[in-house]
Amino acid sequence: MDEEQQDGRRRRVRNPQWTRQAIIDALLGAINEGQYSPTARGIAERAGVSERSVFTHFRDFDDLRTAAGQHQRDRIAAELAPIPAELPLADRLDRVLAQREAVFALMARVRVVALWQSPDAPALDVDDLLRGQLAEVFAPELAVSADAERLLDVLEIASGWSLRFPLQVQRRRDPADVTATARHAMLAALNVR
Repeated sequence: MDEEQQDGRRRRVRNPQWTRQAIIDALLGAINEGQYSPTARGIAERAGVSERSVFTHFRDFDDLRTAAGQHQRDRIAAELAPIPAELPLADRLDRVLAQREAVFALMARVRVVALWQSPDAPALDVDDLLRGQLAEVFAPELAVSADAERLLDVLEIASGWSLRFPLQVQRRRDPADVTATARHAMLAALNVR
């Protein structure tokens, strides 16, 4: 933030990208703290900008939610470090599940709000990204499977939201315990004893 002189008055000049990002971060921060329907005023206060700035940078709340969803997707993509398919199965499984635990921590509340506000909206547009990673990491096992598509379905369910949300959020199970359950389910699907 810089200051510039204009007609003898000082005014603060903000980088528009900074302001836009501050508004997105404020929305995501509010949601992650349990405010499932934050107001423009609350977002503006949290971002340190005027309420008018929210709608200068975003046409409406849908536009803001879309930008926040894209930002969230980018954060999740950054969590997905490459996992070589040549590693032993146990190592690949542990790495995938560690990443999934981190991804769930990033997306849990935001995804609940996204689904609550718009049930038909894509789920933060990350499901295909996560499934694609599974297809790459477990390519050796999928290549010899009699039904690779069904095996990939099971791996996706066992490693993702469908297993983690009911156990971790609804049943309040410890994340490490949920990861152990996911590992067990994935090993069973891969026919590993």
